[in-house]
Amino acid sequence: MTPEQSAELAKPIRVLQIIVGAMIAGVVALLVIALLIGPQMESPAGDADGAPPRTPVITYVAVACAAAMLVASLVLPQLLTVVGRRRIAAGAHSSRRTGQGGPMFTPAFFKRTGDAGRLCAVLFMSTIIGAAMLEGGALLGGVAYLVEGQQFALIAAVVLLFVLLLRFPTRSRAERWISEQAERIQQERAFRM
Repeated sequence: MTPEQSAELAKPIRVLQIIVGAMIAGVVALLVIALLIGPQMESPAGDADGAPPRTPVITYVAVACAAAMLVASLVLPQLLTVVGRRRIAAGAHSSRRTGQGGPMFTPAFFKRTGDAGRLCAVLFMSTIIGAAMLEGGALLGGVAYLVEGQQFALIAAVVLLFVLLLRFPTRSRAERWISEQAERIQQERAFRM
């Protein structure tokens, strides 16, 4: 990647950081509120009157959803990356056809940045999708904790938040990812010839 391309990619990478940062802030805010005000229902262990314990259904759903979202957030972005990279290698990548347009990813941007810009659009899309899955699962875990007070829901939310933090798109990591994918595109193009 040339220094000019790196400079051009700085803006979309910064926007991506802001989006993922906002997702992280939303989860952190909910978890802080959940910890400060605590569960809003009585313990599901039953009460002193001998009533049977309530089943924490929302917690079970939240933990199952958290597990599914964790797996999906690891698999789906990889699938999107492979599809995007193959489209770029084949010369079929178009911002209008893939819905990745917007004010940053214009034809002029792609003309200035070439494959690096197209890969940045793929990174943008796959990162937001993966982060949104983690955010959704974490928010559900936080709400489940507020409603039922089960530690499992809180733990699931914190685990997803931790994974979301680990996947925060730093500029160096994004540029390294784009460079690696550009090399793979060159290999795919060489293999086709």
